[in-house]
Amino acid sequence: MFALAMALELAPDFKKFAEESKKNQGISAKFEQTTDIRATKVQKKESGQIWIKRPDQYRWETQKPDVAVFVSDGKTLKNYTPPFDDDDVGQGTVRSAKSVQTQFLQTLLMGDFDRIEGKVKDLGAHRVEITPVEGKAGDVARAEVEFDGPALKAIILDHKSGNKTRLDLRDFQFVKVMESKLFQYEFPKKTKVSKE
Repeated sequence: MFALAMALELAPDFKKFAEESKKNQGISAKFEQTTDIRATKVQKKESGQIWIKRPDQYRWETQKPDVAVFVSDGKTLKNYTPPFDDDDVGQGTVRSAKSVQTQFLQTLLMGDFDRIEGKVKDLGAHRVEITPVEGKAGDVARAEVEFDGPALKAIILDHKSGNKTRLDLRDFQFVKVMESKLFQYEFPKKTKVSKE
């Protein structure tokens, strides 16, 4: 099991973040995500905004380079990509939220560290390393979490495939009350929707 009490003693910012997180319903932040894809040696960059509400609702809007929306009410995940031109239709998918392997990342973003099984290592006052138990974090082999006081600054994920993802956060805010309608999504007209 995750040694939360020990981790809180090791990294002061880790403790501040975990305590502040528990006082709020959720978080919001702007993000820049960089993924290094090992197989193709390609670097993919995206940016946008995220909102996460405890325990399992989120809205992830990518604005650059391509627009995409991911919205989960905790039961269903809806993904939407707008059409590339006026003659085309948007693409939407609907699937079970539990089938998506982003739950580990959401748990890190929310500061719900007591829900994580694994080991923690102190990397200094502003960083911790988390090695999740096999099979408990999708394809994530290791995570590094960086703090700026009680706010999250970045999350780095090392994947079993050799890929590496860095999520840099800015304008990070704890949110006391989050409206449920933020986590509901209706596809626009002219959207081809598939169910998985």
